Amino acid sequence: MTTTLEQPTGNVDTPEVETPAEPPRYMRRGKCDTGRPLCGKPARWYPAGWRCDEHRPSSR
Repeated sequence: MTTTLEQPTGNVDTPEVETPAEPPRYMRRGKCDTGRPLCGKPARWYPAGWRCDEHRPSSR
């Protein structure tokens, strides 16, 4: 005895895949986000954001 599975009839709608938007500045990992235009040097995270050695915040 052969069993058949029910197949959907008609057109099956597939969801459209949207391309993700560019992440916000604070989420761009590892690049200094100081200045205009942005510095862009390799950086580490500080509470003030991503900063390179030249732009790191001071504790005066």
